[in-house]
Amino acid sequence: IPSNQLDNVESYKLRYYDRAEYTGAWKSYEHMHSFTEIFFITDGEGVFHTKDKDTPLHKGMIIINTPSVPHTEYSSESHPLSYAVFAVDNLTFTLPNAAQQKTFFFDFSSHYDALFHSLIVIEHEYAEQPPFWQYAIFNEFNKFMLFLLRNTQLTTLPFDSSAKPNSLSQIHLYLRSRYQENITLDKLARL
Repeated sequence: IPSNQLDNVESYKLRYYDRAEYTGAWKSYEHMHSFTEIFFITDGEGVFHTKDKDTPLHKGMIIINTPSVPHTEYSSESHPLSYAVFAVDNLTFTLPNAAQQKTFFFDFSSHYDALFHSLIVIEHEYAEQPPFWQYAIFNEFNKFMLFLLRNTQLTTLPFDSSAKPNSLSQIHLYLRSRYQENITLDKLARL
């Protein structure tokens, strides 16, 4: 869902929502964002890779990756990974006594159907676009967020997503993730 089609009514902003499913063409590149990503594993198995560790993934897990944390996802070949992802501006998370932790993992397998229902509502609203569909999407996303906050010890923190990560680290990650492409100086300058 493109961000220019979503009218923010909260202090945080839903930048985009998407669904991804492993295919043979899936390329896993380490990357980072200036916004928070909330992943909901809808099927399959895989690994969420950060600098510190690799965490196994399975259906029903929620992963919260805070801004500027290099990461990537890897899928199992035999049980392909699929997930929904929310990109959220101007918000980050923390846990009590976990000041250094930047990526959080929760297993909500027992709540899978209710959480998946939120995705269905969001996708239906976007596909049909009835009157006030943007508000319906934010309402469903806020229900998803409320579930997370009520069922974890997470607290939210304001964050300025317009603050860009260090330019050199962005270039380094870009080069590492796209080394197989024809990268020109003009292209790097534009980025």
